Amino acid sequence: MREDLLLLKSHLQGLLKGTSSASETTRLLGDVIDGLNQVIEQQVAVLIRQLYPATLSQGIVPAFLSFADRFGATPAIEVEMDEDLMSREKADPNWVPEQVKLAVYRIAEEALTQATKHAKAGKVTVRLDTAREGWLRLTVQDGGQALIRKALLVDWR
Repeated sequence: MREDLLLLKSHLQGLLKGTSSASETTRLLGDVIDGLNQVIEQQVAVLIRQLYPATLSQGIVPAFLSFADRFGATPAIEVEMDEDLMSREKADPNWVPEQVKLAVYRIAEEALTQATKHAKAGKVTVRLDTAREGWLRLTVQDGGQALIRKALLVDWR
C-alpha cells in the first residue's frame, strides 16, 4: 500500500509544479483518482476487515460459526453454541455489547490460531455459552500435543 500511495503522491507533486499541459493535468488527476479508489477498495478494505470482522456485524453467533470456514479443515474446528445464547441473540442482536463481542471474538481467534499452529491437534473445539446473566463463557480445547483447555468468563454488567 505504501508504494501505491507514494506513486500517487509523486503524480500530485508533478501537478503542483505546473509543468504539464491542461490535458496532461486532467489525465494525471484521473490516474490519481483511479489509484486512490483502487487503494481504498483493495487495501484499506482489508485493514477494516482485520480491525472489525464483517461477520461480527451479523452477530456473535454467525461470527463464531464462521471460524470453521476461516481456519480450514486441518485441524477440524468444531464450534459449539449454547441454545440460550443463540435464542437471546436472535431476539435481541445487541444484548451483548459491541466491545464484548469484539473482545471475545479476538480472544477465540487468537486461541484458534495458536492451536492450529502449535498443538498439532486433529480437532479444536470452541464453545461459547452464557454462564449466567450478564456473563459469557468461552472455552477452547484441543486434542493435540499441548492438550490445551482454556476457559474465559466475561462479565459486562
